[in-house]
Amino acid sequence: MADKKEKRDWGEFRGTWPDPEEMICRNCRKRDKTIFVLNGVAKPVGVTKAFCEAYPPPPESNGKPSGILFYGDMCEYYEEE
Repeated sequence: MADKKEKRDWGEFRGTWPDPEEMICRNCRKRDKTIFVLNGVAKPVGVTKAFCEAYPPPPESNGKPSGILFYGDMCEYYEEE
């Protein structure tokens, strides 16, 4: 067993976030319509959430597939608003 005082090197840590301008969800009728206003600028943060009417939280679903969130894939439940 490793010594508890030994630190683990995780390397460089990077994150990836969905881009609301690239997601099909941006104008879907079923999207989360939450908007956050910061310094007078409205951000459609609900679009990038993993859950919506088509993909409800567990246990009903596991959320939107990665392809929809990160790669611009089409959603089978998409309904244009």
